[in-house]
Amino acid sequence: MRYKLSTKENWDNVWQKHDTKESYNYFDSRMERARDKISTFIDQGITFENDEHVLEAGCGDGSIIFELLSHFNIKYVGIDFSEVAQKSTLNRMANCNQIFQYDLGDVHKLPYKDNSFDKVISLGVIEHFHDNQVIMKEMHRVLKPNGVVILMTPNRHSFGRIDRLFKEVLKKWRFGYQTEYTTQQLEKLSQNSGFSILKSFVSLRRSKPNDSISFKIISRVDQFFNIFSNNIGFYSYVLITKIEER
Repeated sequence: MRYKLSTKENWDNVWQKHDTKESYNYFDSRMERARDKISTFIDQGITFENDEHVLEAGCGDGSIIFELLSHFNIKYVGIDFSEVAQKSTLNRMANCNQIFQYDLGDVHKLPYKDNSFDKVISLGVIEHFHDNQVIMKEMHRVLKPNGVVILMTPNRHSFGRIDRLFKEVLKKWRFGYQTEYTTQQLEKLSQNSGFSILKSFVSLRRSKPNDSISFKIISRVDQFFNIFSNNIGFYSYVLITKIEER
């Protein structure tokens, strides 16, 4: 297999500035996707209380954080291993006057104390690593008892998987190692990491004006086949919790 590792170098390259809709980190598209995910949170009854401590493990360019901070009064910490992503996010903080803690570090070894966060968010991260149970156990460690992790990966039952495999054959895949998960696989991984399952669901990726051609095709194909099976969609989500020990 050509793509064996997902490295800092991969992601520094991904987060380099690109100014077309075909770029993964095209600003307008990133913000559309962030708003779409926050809409999914709200639709699924996920809320954030005032002054909750929230960690995003693998926060990239901070688009999810910026969008959440526009809706909720929370104390947010983001961590990522890409210096390029951190630098662009710090610049954006200065420009939009929204400040949060952005740490440079590894999600395999989170630099936080046990039981530090009310919620942990990890969207599109663990699928890029072979040893993802290490990441899961770290999220479990830093989560407060009865806290909630919002975990999302690409769904195995999506045209996005075919798109990824096709780009790997053409040597046009830029994101290193990736594997997709069904909600059932995420539930099993979560339980093996000490979590209890609150909820799991598949979410379609709604088409947006600034989508790349690939995303537009994936969205439309998934939407069509979702008519026949609600297991088909771009994202797999699980909401999981850490039960307080007695």
